[in-house]
Amino acid sequence: MELKGILETFSDTTPTALNPQGGTFMLVISEEQQRMLVRYGGIACLDATYKINKWGYAFFMLAVVDEHRHAFPCAYFIVQHERAECVAEALAYIKRLVPEWNPTAIITDKDDAELNACKAIFPN
Repeated sequence: MELKGILETFSDTTPTALNPQGGTFMLVISEEQQRMLVRYGGIACLDATYKINKWGYAFFMLAVVDEHRHAFPCAYFIVQHERAECVAEALAYIKRLVPEWNPTAIITDKDDAELNACKAIFPN
């Protein structure tokens, strides 16, 4: 699925079941993490790590920094393929769960998939 299709899939506000187009997808986000994302998510950090699960899937963490300069993980997700459309799908789902989250910046490590996904979901 192209990025435009992903955006259209998550554009309404009616809850629906997650139907990942980019392959296997798992998201972990608690109510407290959602609250912290709203409160401190103006600037968020997104990064992936590898070789920590038996399938070799990329494991992502979305984090914010609180007023005490402590990093706080706001969401974890695993995607089967580290492509922009897969990462965008996860970010779009997080945005759907937390519609008040409107970051002004998302810090990444210059990974093309992460950069393109962030630009697609948060064009401003």
